[in-house]
Amino acid sequence: MDAWGIKFKNQEAIVVYMPDDTNKFEAMLYKKMPIVLEIEESVELTWSMTKFIKFLKIYENEVEDNKPITFYVRDTTGVRHCTKTKKTAGEIKRDNTN
Repeated sequence: MDAWGIKFKNQEAIVVYMPDDTNKFEAMLYKKMPIVLEIEESVELTWSMTKFIKFLKIYENEVEDNKPITFYVRDTTGVRHCTKTKKTAGEIKRDNTN
């Protein structure tokens, strides 16, 4: 796997995620790209909710609040594998904003 990100309305955004050096837990979960996996292996990619909500607010014109968010990972052959959130972007922002 060489990249992951979010599908916007008319394009894709590769997420360049760097862990917060002061947060040891976040740094421990960080996976540097590319990630090499065998066929039967998997990996979990993490993104702190605070940084995710900040990302959604920055790109609010690219992410529709009334639709689920589509995440993708791109393998080294260029194929994208996608999954959608169960909640809409608006619900995620509402439920996780103070």
